[in-house]
This record gives sequence, structure tokens and C-alpha cells, in this order.
Amino acid sequence: METESFDDQPLFFIIEEQIFRNLTMEHHAGTVDKIRFLIHELKYHEVQKEHCILLLNRIYVTIRKVLVKQHAQQLLDDLPKSVMFKDILLRCDRMVQVEEQIEAINKRLMEYASETSKSDSSKRATVRKVLRYMDQNYHKSLSLVEIAKIAHMAPSYFSMYFKKEMGENYITFANRMKIEKAKELLQDPSIKIYEVCSMVGFDDSKYFSRKFRAITGMTPKEYRDSIRVFIES
Repeated sequence: METESFDDQPLFFIIEEQIFRNLTMEHHAGTVDKIRFLIHELKYHEVQKEHCILLLNRIYVTIRKVLVKQHAQQLLDDLPKSVMFKDILLRCDRMVQVEEQIEAINKRLMEYASETSKSDSSKRATVRKVLRYMDQNYHKSLSLVEIAKIAHMAPSYFSMYFKKEMGENYITFANRMKIEKAKELLQDPSIKIYEVCSMVGFDDSKYFSRKFRAITGMTPKEYRDSIRVFIES
């Protein structure tokens, strides 16, 4: 069944967001799993190769931007430049060839994860420790003071340190991470919206809705409804 309105379907964009959430949290195995799942879904829905290339190229461009923020220069040097990667995909005659190119990227991501786990600088090791804690404890408030303690730093110093290492203010990053997790939870219709709010560490449902809308452009209900429309169509 060929997808008739590729741009109107949120499924692929949900997976795309999950890819970037994992990559931003430096969870490379999770990133690769989601990329492989995306390829599986593109093949299952028989999306035209041209549409697949557009989506995969957009994802690749964003992956490189995230890696720049993470100072992953070694990995960036090993991967093809964005323009070159697009040309590589366009030269693929069949979807299986596109899949092979993506799998080569996946392989390098996993190799890089293995290499960095053995040779992390103390600063980057602290970042990974903080990100791992945040990913495992998104249900908590994750205040600046709480996370600074995890990093064994004063809050003011940690705030400067985090922005330098991640290229983003800590509170902004934490809120965006929580909202991305909320989007995943909202895909389960059995979970009430107020329960999602609590599950991602927000005490005030109105504040949660404001943050959700500021980041996604939709209220939690509007987002859930958009997912339901796709599932039922």
C-alpha cells in the first residue's frame, strides 16, 4: 500500500523525534534502534523511495547538527558531509541500497559509542552521567540544584558548564526532554493527560500544558488527537 499523503502522517515524524531524543541524550544504541525501526516502517508502508530520501536526508542533516553541539568532531570527520550524503542516497536505484547506506551510518554510530565509552574526558564523562540520570529520572523535577549535585558542582558553575557542553540552557533542555517523553506517553490512550503531566515530573497541569504548547505548537490534547486521527485512518 503506497502512502498517499506522506506529509500528513505523523508516524514518521514521531519516530524522527525519538531518534533525536536518543541522540541528544547520547544514547547511541537507542538512536540506532529508532533509525532501524524507521526504515522498517518506511518499507512496511511502501513509501516511495524519493520520499524516503527526503526524510532520511533531513534526519541526517539534523544528526550532524546535534553532533556539532556535542563536539563529536571525530565522528563528524568519519561521516560524509550532508551534501555528499544526499548525493549518495540519490544515486541509490533501490530502497535496499538506501538501507545499506543508512546501516553504514548506524555501524559508525555504534563504533563511536564504544570508542568514547573507553576514552571519555572527565568533562564529557560528567555530561554523560548527567544525561543518563536525567533520562532515567524524567519523572522527577530535575531542578538545577538537584542536577548540579549529581555533577558535584555548584549550581551557578553547572549552569555555565552545561550550556558550554550542550549548547543550550539547562532548564530549556530539561523541559524539552520532558515534553519529548510526554509525547511518547500521549501515544497511549489509556494514560490520562493529567497522569502524563505527573509522569514527566510536572506538578502543575496548566504549566505543563503551556510548556507543551510552547515547544510543540499544540496542547497535549491536540497532540493526542492528531495521533488518534492517524491510527484510526
